[in-house]
Amino acid sequence: MRIARGQLIAGVPALQARAVLRAIAGTPGHEAGSAFVAGYIKTSESEARLILEQIEDAGYVERSTPGGDWWKPTATGMSLQAATAMKPLKRSTAERLVRGLLERADEVRCEAYWLWKVHWIGVFGSYTTNAESLGDIDLSVSWAPAMEDEAAFHKTEEQRRRETDRTFSRYRDYLYWPKTEVKQFLRNRSPYISISEHPPEDLSRVLGVQLRILYHDTAFCSLPRTYLIPKNSETGGPALLTFCLQSRGSLN
Repeated sequence: MRIARGQLIAGVPALQARAVLRAIAGTPGHEAGSAFVAGYIKTSESEARLILEQIEDAGYVERSTPGGDWWKPTATGMSLQAATAMKPLKRSTAERLVRGLLERADEVRCEAYWLWKVHWIGVFGSYTTNAESLGDIDLSVSWAPAMEDEAAFHKTEEQRRRETDRTFSRYRDYLYWPKTEVKQFLRNRSPYISISEHPPEDLSRVLGVQLRILYHDTAFCSLPRTYLIPKNSETGGPALLTFCLQSRGSLN
């Protein structure tokens, strides 16, 4: 989904509407109250509630309980929160960006520094079509902790949080920093690479998307069979996908 600067959605600036949806979708339960949204988009609670009501009328959010002040995104709203306002991306450029990301995923696998490892990477959205002009590269990542000992892992995560020189405006950002730094490394500052905050099962349940597997580290458990796709050109998917699957052995 693409949006443009200056565009209005339900009478709300498109970028602001997207920010509201991202605020809600980014919470653990994918729902939030108007006070939380107000803090996220830096406006008053009454203004945030008005915006929520406007995009509710347009079908982008719905109330968690009838008449309540907690909201959750609809399938349409989930599409909006992932929308891009950037210039279209050429297929050849997208494939180059994905190749670089997969190389970095292998670096994460091999280097002891990273506390979260990539189990597998799935792609959805315009990249899975035959279109030559894409919006962005929508990815979903299944993660695995680098240590089997849970207590030792949490202790090491906390040490990593304390060692960083970054400042965090929200405790949640501080809490998730060890995984966030892996995401940042994978993205390599590309504005076109979007790593979803939602686990694959949520994407499937809320958006009904079908993920195509780009990367699979067989050191972890096997892939969920519902996400497997045929490994040949008859799928209509990009050649890169077939290459990545074949390069890591059979996934049948």
